[in-house]
Amino acid sequence: MDTFKTPNSDESLASYVSRVRKKLNLTQSELADAAGIHGPSVGKIERGLTLKINRRTLQGLAISYAGRLRHRAWRASRIFGCCNQG
Repeated sequence: MDTFKTPNSDESLASYVSRVRKKLNLTQSELADAAGIHGPSVGKIERGLTLKINRRTLQGLAISYAGRLRHRAWRASRIFGCCNQG
């Protein structure tokens, strides 16, 4: 199952961050900007040079991914005319 919420059982932090970033069509620079971290930090994470990330970086990544997912859902609703009508 391909989900953004958790890494696959055999997936490293590096692979997980890279997979989700690519699924969301973000460059490393765009992800860094959205997460509020330095650009080279994303590259280090994806190359496996950073094995642990601090709370601020983790929160930044989570917020940037969540924002991008909301934006994709909004765009899809605009493109396909879908909307939640209560």
